[in-house]
Amino acid sequence: MTDGSLGCRIRVAIEEKYRLCSDNTSKLLSWLHEKEQELADLGLVREDADDLYRQIGTAKSVKQELEDNQRAVMSAVDQAQQLVEQGQEVLSKEELHNLQKNADNLKKRYNRANDEGDKLLRRLNAALEELRKFSNELINFMEWLKDSHIKQNEKERSIVDLEHLKENADSYKAFSSDAIAHQADLRFITMAAQKFVDESKDYLKALNDFRTSLPQRLPHLEPTDSEVKEKVQEVSTAFQNLLNRIDRLSDKFGILYSKQKNFAESLEKATTWLTGIQKTTKKVLDEPTAADPRAIQDQLDRVKALNIELIQQGRLIDNAKQAANALLDAFDDSDISLSDRRAIESKVKRLEDEYNNLCNVVNGKSNELQMALLHSQDIQDGLDSILKWLDDAESNLRNQSRPVSLIKEKLEEQIQTHKMLLADIDGQKSTLDAVNDSARELLNSSNQRLAKKIESKLKEVNVRFEKLCEKAQKRSDLLEEVSFE
Repeated sequence: MTDGSLGCRIRVAIEEKYRLCSDNTSKLLSWLHEKEQELADLGLVREDADDLYRQIGTAKSVKQELEDNQRAVMSAVDQAQQLVEQGQEVLSKEELHNLQKNADNLKKRYNRANDEGDKLLRRLNAALEELRKFSNELINFMEWLKDSHIKQNEKERSIVDLEHLKENADSYKAFSSDAIAHQADLRFITMAAQKFVDESKDYLKALNDFRTSLPQRLPHLEPTDSEVKEKVQEVSTAFQNLLNRIDRLSDKFGILYSKQKNFAESLEKATTWLTGIQKTTKKVLDEPTAADPRAIQDQLDRVKALNIELIQQGRLIDNAKQAANALLDAFDDSDISLSDRRAIESKVKRLEDEYNNLCNVVNGKSNELQMALLHSQDIQDGLDSILKWLDDAESNLRNQSRPVSLIKEKLEEQIQTHKMLLADIDGQKSTLDAVNDSARELLNSSNQRLAKKIESKLKEVNVRFEKLCEKAQKRSDLLEEVSFE
């Protein structure tokens, strides 16, 4: 075989190797372009666990194909390198340049695709782990939240059970404490969501870096509104709404318990006093009217003392009534049934009726005794007695005429003192009417001298009594005006 023939065969062999190597490199570059595109098209991190699992499966598949073809790629690169060395005298400079360039390009792009595929897969797996943590915690928290809303509804309905109000309030404190403790669970959910979002951002940055490094320089993918963040916001809002309801109901339990306790104590105090005063009153009322003026006066004094106590202690009835109104006002209309409202009102109404009936009976006895005393005296003694009473009553009113106090306790004291004066004035009306009737009969008698003296005193009594009533009424109006401000 001649040297020329051998050289020709070597040239043909190298050219054939060049053709095969170029075709193989082109095919591998085309295949690699597909894998690069598949990685670039992985898209944003899916926020549904099943979708994200499938996304990871796609990334794994691409990564596995890259690893499976590593030997073929490296072999093609090595072959190209050998051919460049062997074909220096056979291949043109352009052919050698293209062969080297394509081999370098294949190796560089393969290594980058393999590294970036590994990085993206790790980011996706990390995101899936955080998403699973978030989802599991969210499911548990949502189940607790749903159950808590049901319990809250039950607690809100139990607010009207006044008989077991204290037990329900104590039970609600435990429920409230448990709800507040779940803030830690919400913080853990928020942290898990944030870790998922952070992993998603790191993944997207790696993906965009890879996309822009490709020969076609694909544009960046922009992040969208996170469904995970929206779920955190929704559950946070629902939890805060529950806490707000708990705060409102806790305050309401506290207010109602305080007002119910005040009502029960006021009612008990008033009932105990009323039961005792009813027994005392019965003894006084059952006592027959005496015949002797002094004995009658003694009976009248005891009845007046009883009347004063009724007026003074009437504040116990007022306190019970105010406590009942305060308790009922603390309820919303939808919170308490009509029957429960009427039950509270009837307790006060029964107490008030018994008190008013007792006052009427005592006033009636007082009028009866004053008439009996008047009939046991002559007309002049009656007028003198009324004049003396007028002196005392006018003095009492003058002592009361100091400025009205704006301090609640002192104002109530002034009102009670004035009520006693008004009751005293009211009790004298029947006596004054009886004296006027008796005096008219005397004025028509033949004793003109006595008639003139009686007429003068009677006029003085009537004028002074009328003025006393006017001044007392003005004081009543003033006290009432200030008490309602």
